Amino acid sequence: WRTDRGDSVPEEYTLRLNRGAFIGGSVVDADGNPVAGAKVGFNHEDDPSAAKWPEDHEFGWIEVSTDETGHWQMQRMADEVVRRIYGGAKHADHVGSAYIFLSRDRSPEADLRAGKYVFHLGRAISATGVVMDESGTPVAGAEVLVGGRSESGSRNAKSEADGTFTVKGCAGGKQMVTASAKGFS
Repeated sequence: WRTDRGDSVPEEYTLRLNRGAFIGGSVVDADGNPVAGAKVGFNHEDDPSAAKWPEDHEFGWIEVSTDETGHWQMQRMADEVVRRIYGGAKHADHVGSAYIFLSRDRSPEADLRAGKYVFHLGRAISATGVVMDESGTPVAGAEVLVGGRSESGSRNAKSEADGTFTVKGCAGGKQMVTASAKGFS
C-alpha cells in the first residue's frame, strides 16, 4: 500500500498466489554439446499498465542453473509476464548467449513454454599475461579484468605469486584489459 499517496492499509487482507508459468530448455556450447552448471536468467521489460496495487507480478532478475545434461526449467513468474521477459544464458568458460526479448520477438515463446528452447553459448578464449610494476617486478594478487567493469561479459582473475594470470571465458576480438593492485595506481 502506498500510504504516501493516500492508500489506507486494511486491517485484514487475503493474498492469493497464482501458479507460475512453466518455461524451460537447454544450454549448449559452440559445438552443440550440453553445458552443465550454466546460469539461465530472466527479467522483464516494464509495462506501467501492468502494475496493480497492492499486488503485482513484477520481479527482479531470477536465475536457475542447468543440470548435468544442460537442461533447465523455471516456474517462478506469472503467465501474463512471460510475454515481456528477456534473458539469456552464461557460463564462466564460455561467451554468453544472445539475449531473447519476447516483447520484441515472440517466436521463442512456444519453445520456452514447451521446455525446448536452446540457448547457444559462444566459443571462448583465455587471456594470459604477466602483471609487473614499473621496475619489472611481478605483482602477485593483482585483479585482472578483461572487458569493461560492470559488463555482463567481462571476466576476471587474480595474478599468481610470479605475476602470471589466466582469464578464462573471454570473448575473442579486441578487448580492454586492466589490472589493479593495492598500493599501485
